[in-house]
Amino acid sequence: MFQTQSIKLTSLILLLCIFSLSACSKKIDSSENNSAAQSTNSTQKADKRPELGQNYQALYAKAKENVANALARNPKNFINGTHYTTLAGQQGLVGSGEKIEIVEFFSYGCPACFGAESSMHAYAELLPEDVEFIRVPVSFNPQYEILARGYYSAKALGASEEAHIALFDAIHVKRQNMYSTAALANFYSAYGIDKATFKKTVKSFSVNALIQRDKNLAQSFQVSGVPSVVVNGKYLTGGRKAGTMDAWMQILDFLADKERVQKKWTTK
Repeated sequence: MFQTQSIKLTSLILLLCIFSLSACSKKIDSSENNSAAQSTNSTQKADKRPELGQNYQALYAKAKENVANALARNPKNFINGTHYTTLAGQQGLVGSGEKIEIVEFFSYGCPACFGAESSMHAYAELLPEDVEFIRVPVSFNPQYEILARGYYSAKALGASEEAHIALFDAIHVKRQNMYSTAALANFYSAYGIDKATFKKTVKSFSVNALIQRDKNLAQSFQVSGVPSVVVNGKYLTGGRKAGTMDAWMQILDFLADKERVQKKWTTK
């Protein structure tokens, strides 16, 4: 029994890694959203938290082990232009600038982002004190923008981290249509968010400002597909250039170290 479960979990991890190396571009295939719209209707009343379609606790634990092993054997010999792109000057920071920033551009509607989620989650948990992980939802199309507005609204209203993977699960495993404010309000109500308040927050000035900021950031950072990760406003990385998930995590670590050395040098 244990061996069978282990094989299934390993197969799932491999499948998610393959997804994550095939980025979702700005040119979204409309069939992706159409198929979701034709799938299970999610506008029913949400009285309790939905059961997840996968054992994400086990998946996260395995991913954390894999990422830790990858970082421990990091060759740190990555090349600009081959493994990552150096942006023209620092294009700005998302946070306070007190820490080195690892900024993931993603969308809940992107299969590749779902594929990368376990490794990104693991990497974020393994970061040292001087590095912070920040998520930025993209708005490449109207459907993605609805999800981005939902992300910021739920965050502002105190939704738990558990809701993050649950929304990925609802869209990509259960194939539920979550591309409307009503569907998202029902979904987040299971995590303690009042539906009426959520619907007002989605259209609020603060969420509008964040959506516009993120559009500007994506343009400044030359983000043309997701998932993409920008390190400290200077370096653009992605799964395709990395080649493997392990290499991508190593590249992020390499670039964070690069920024750490630079920061020490400039503050002397």
